[in-house]
Amino acid sequence: KPCDFGHLYLMQAECGMLKIGRSIDPEKRRQQVSLYTRCPIELVAVLEGRGADEDSILQKLRGQLWWRCSVRKPREWFSGDDWGRRCVTQALGIKVEKWPFKWNERRADELCQHINAMIKRKSLLSIRSYVQSSIRDDTTDENTNAFIYQSLPSDHITMLPDDQEPLNLAPSLREIEGLMPLPNYLGNASVARSIGPPGWVGPPKGASPGEIVIAALEALTWFEQQAIQEDYARKAQAAAKKAQTAARRKSKI
Repeated sequence: KPCDFGHLYLMQAECGMLKIGRSIDPEKRRQQVSLYTRCPIELVAVLEGRGADEDSILQKLRGQLWWRCSVRKPREWFSGDDWGRRCVTQALGIKVEKWPFKWNERRADELCQHINAMIKRKSLLSIRSYVQSSIRDDTTDENTNAFIYQSLPSDHITMLPDDQEPLNLAPSLREIEGLMPLPNYLGNASVARSIGPPGWVGPPKGASPGEIVIAALEALTWFEQQAIQEDYARKAQAAAKKAQTAARRKSKI
């Protein structure tokens, strides 16, 4: 039923970025998005009962607006410059008389980087949990390697060493990968170590590939968490500086 998908909403972040999504409670969702982005967010429009239209609208807009930021935009987020606003409002079939915020490309890129880092961390936690349970239950196989490969963020995908034997994938996975061999993370210690962040040493020699994979994912998760915390700190410093400047100007009046 259409009502099961909730309402379609359009939000705008302080940097001008636009977010389209669906929710049963758009206002509560706005508060959640503002919390995890550490950024003021305003609801621009709520289209009641149109949550089922989300996928088709997002697909259309990704084709029009994917290139509008120098940083890769997370799903559901779009540039809020003049062209972006025009495309988004046309796709939604609405008119916006006054936008809450102005477009700031530099800050939009920073927001995209922050959201991408949080998505990466969530993905890494999911992979680590899956690998740990597979090793514990002794159910690791070529599908586990395929899951790691398909779930890793794109900037952590490993190239196959020249001497590595191709994996014998299940038919469905061989079709997905176009018969290309996948990195054997759980059978090759050097490939397992390549998952780790730059400069990571990892467990001592003799550790199994599975142990190395788990340690590498933990290191990557910590690495991404540090990036998020540093971003929070930069935003807090910028906000404090802005408040001090405003206070000085007010005192001079």
